[in-house]
Amino acid sequence: MKCYSKTFLRLFILLTSTVIISFQTNAQQEKPFQYVSPKPNSEMVSNETNIILRHVAKIQESTVMQNLISVVGSKSGIHTGDFLLTDDDQTIVFNPHKAFAYDETVTILVQQGIKTLANLKLPDYTFNFKTETEGITQIYDGVFDEDIDLVGDLPYNSNGNIINSDTLPAPPITIDSLNNPSSGYIFMATWDRNLPHQYGNFIFILDSVGHIVDSVRVNGAPFDFQVQPNGMLSYALGEFAANVPRPGEELQYIVLDSTLAVVDSFKMKNGYTTDFHEFLMLPNGHVMMMSYHTIIFDMSTIVPGGQTNCSLVINVMQEQDTDRNVVFEWRNIDYIPITDSDLDLTASRINYGTLNAFDVDNDGNILASFRNHSEIMKISRATGEVMWRMGSPRGEFTYVGEHEENAPYYHARQHNIVRLPNGNISLFDNGEFHQPPYSRGVEYALDEVNKVATLVSEVRYPNGNIFCRTAGNAQRLANGGWFIGYGVPDPQNVKRNAVEYHPDGSVALELSLPNGILAYRAYKFPWKELIQRPSVTHFDLIQGFTYTFNDTLNSIFTDVKIKFVELTAYGYNEATITRLPFGPVQAEFNEKINIVYPVSIIYDNIGIFSHTSEVSIDFSKYPEIKNPKRTSFFMRATPNQGVFTMLPTVYDSLSNTLIATTTNFGEIVLGEIDWAYAANVPIPYEPANYKKVLPLDSLALRWTGQGFYDMFQLQIFSDSLFSDAVIDTTLNSSFYILRNLVNSSIYFWRVRSILGSEVSEWSSIWGFEVTDAFVDMISPNGGEAWSIGSENVIRWETNITDSVRLDLLYGQQIISTLDTTFGYPSAYRWLIPTNLTPDTSYKIIITSINNSSIVDTSYASFSIIPPSEVETEKEVLAEEYSISQNYPNPFNPSTIISYQIPENSFVSLIVFDVLGNEVATLINENKQPGSYEVTFNAANLPSGVYFYTLKSGDFINTKKMLLIK
Repeated sequence: MKCYSKTFLRLFILLTSTVIISFQTNAQQEKPFQYVSPKPNSEMVSNETNIILRHVAKIQESTVMQNLISVVGSKSGIHTGDFLLTDDDQTIVFNPHKAFAYDETVTILVQQGIKTLANLKLPDYTFNFKTETEGITQIYDGVFDEDIDLVGDLPYNSNGNIINSDTLPAPPITIDSLNNPSSGYIFMATWDRNLPHQYGNFIFILDSVGHIVDSVRVNGAPFDFQVQPNGMLSYALGEFAANVPRPGEELQYIVLDSTLAVVDSFKMKNGYTTDFHEFLMLPNGHVMMMSYHTIIFDMSTIVPGGQTNCSLVINVMQEQDTDRNVVFEWRNIDYIPITDSDLDLTASRINYGTLNAFDVDNDGNILASFRNHSEIMKISRATGEVMWRMGSPRGEFTYVGEHEENAPYYHARQHNIVRLPNGNISLFDNGEFHQPPYSRGVEYALDEVNKVATLVSEVRYPNGNIFCRTAGNAQRLANGGWFIGYGVPDPQNVKRNAVEYHPDGSVALELSLPNGILAYRAYKFPWKELIQRPSVTHFDLIQGFTYTFNDTLNSIFTDVKIKFVELTAYGYNEATITRLPFGPVQAEFNEKINIVYPVSIIYDNIGIFSHTSEVSIDFSKYPEIKNPKRTSFFMRATPNQGVFTMLPTVYDSLSNTLIATTTNFGEIVLGEIDWAYAANVPIPYEPANYKKVLPLDSLALRWTGQGFYDMFQLQIFSDSLFSDAVIDTTLNSSFYILRNLVNSSIYFWRVRSILGSEVSEWSSIWGFEVTDAFVDMISPNGGEAWSIGSENVIRWETNITDSVRLDLLYGQQIISTLDTTFGYPSAYRWLIPTNLTPDTSYKIIITSINNSSIVDTSYASFSIIPPSEVETEKEVLAEEYSISQNYPNPFNPSTIISYQIPENSFVSLIVFDVLGNEVATLINENKQPGSYEVTFNAANLPSGVYFYTLKSGDFINTKKMLLIK
């Protein structure tokens, strides 16, 4: 089998360098709509939803007529509403005049008659969805999970009295250390959750050393005070009377100008309450926000022991246009299996995904962070499809340079996903599953084609351990350092609310807030005088001359050139270029624009009567712009108001410059529209490249389109000469079910998109191998030397999806079962126990649970060697009471708990469920001083969260563990 795999690799390399003849595209009916919301056949949809239909091409507005859409509820009957074309000229929305009934099926029929600008008439289209059941009280509880209860332990204000905090002082901000921090201002919102309140609630701007330079007292709970990409300020404000929200208490996003005056506010629509976790003001004038929404769901259909009336919290992302129409909506329940959660799925209330951050990627799609999956997912903003998943055992990415002891949860319960200007991503790794738990900032370089994440940088607190169970953010600074907001730090570790780090990882600044004061995130931004606004003026301009708007003497650079092709001016005249590091405010566009970059140019004059100007920029001086070939200039006459129009734009690849022609002055921005007019290469993503699959009746090939498309052409080959095309077809959907797979065969496939008369280049060629079920041991496979007490990773390759058992073979005898894995893993972290005999005759056996004939053993023996002197001393000497985090965690069905005691004493070690019921007594006897390990077997317990408490003398300590079956 391994030789066959090498042959497969050689064939694949040969294929990628072979030119394959093109096949004719088969005609096929155009798909009416690329994106539809609610998703067809979806259930538990909000009864206040609108209906969204997006076509791949621009629509004639005059053809979007009310009589072409029929919306009928099975209980509520015929619905009238506003049927209109939105600002991108491709998205049609139906906003009902009244809500739908609960628990009804809604059927939508769009009749033929709507036309594209190319005069193509869209065919009839119908779909349906089902609304949610009645009786759910929506309580805002985005931050109020068991984790914050564990670290906060704050009382609940059950009397409901509103506590007046208008006269309470601002919370003191303690600067714990200061060592030459970078320039910039710190933005932070604080909420006092103590009862009675001790401090008022504020949004703060601090200078680089932590002094307050501006603040606003707010009436409510503030979160996430920050600078938006357009230069405006925003924060979330919860109208909470106490330290937890009650029914009817809402949250909204407040927008401020540079004077901290309120200029706007935003809330979710379609019946969803607004959540504080993320809010983005997009450069095209749209906004994105999110919601946690509760539905009643029968979890007994998902997992054994599931509640039939479970309160299931789903996550909703929503985009609103400049007229506040909902033009994009995404629900995790429509795309992500509930069973992918790390939570106890038999609980009465489950937030199975816990979306806690998102960012718009450079290609216009969405990067989203899901806490309870420990995953980053990329979501197509064009179709809603999940393009890839990164992290956890379910993720598609291989990690390079990471800490293998954290596998497969290299980042655990993470927050704050951000695409960086250098093309990498950063996130805040809460690290709940690390041993011991610790939080850090991390930066990865992503290869999205081959699914590889390479660790570029990480930062941890160097003076002890900071661990945040929830909240937090990690920000890369311009000087190469980090600024970390530590959200809700665990009080059992070092408590800091924000820390700035130098590029070498040393602390530049650290600050703390009083107990009970929540700062969800903290940022450092340039502000006011620190914002770079280079501005250069040229005087007495002459027709035919080219001017570079840089002032080298004073080191002021806009890096804009202007050639005055025509110029009519008074005797005295001047032209000024000002470059701003923000996208536009209140932006509207005549064109469908996919991306607007965070840079603006103000072109102004005195004494110029008329002109024709060639404006050019050197892309080497504009790192914000990622795709020069697809970028265009857009201009409007008055900064901060009006509609942008695209200028005639040319890209010069030899000089890497962009040139546009204009006869006006005003505000210039740069953006992309290519997705609307070009067929772009699709991205294959399933099955993974080189993957070995079972010879099943069928296999789904999946890919994702980039931007807009009408259909796809798919080709599949089955021979090494690539002369025999098994499949050559066109189709509307982004997947294909391949049937009748031939065992012991290699298949190769590629796909391209079709948009109108345009056809994209082919995707990279992917391949997969059809094999019988197998497991192949990778390591240990002979010759390794692993020491007692050390942690090592056992790895294997397999194509089975059921659980496997790992056994330890000593000589010719199995001496222990290491564990039984859950799901579809290919690695296991093994803590080598202290009771093993050092020897050179060990092997690992891996066996399928469902089919014991599927088995593999280490090719040759590996060694277990004695621990180092340091490890021996650490094991023997116990200087203080302590209890370690269980390992492995999560676990199934057994886990090891280690503890140490420094003196002879009575010891009890008891396990409790989340309700405080005692489920197991592991130790209840006198113990001599020393270090101990005890195995907890939860084979008879359901999946869920459990706690274990060690008591010895005056020492009491409790830790949490997660059982997943």
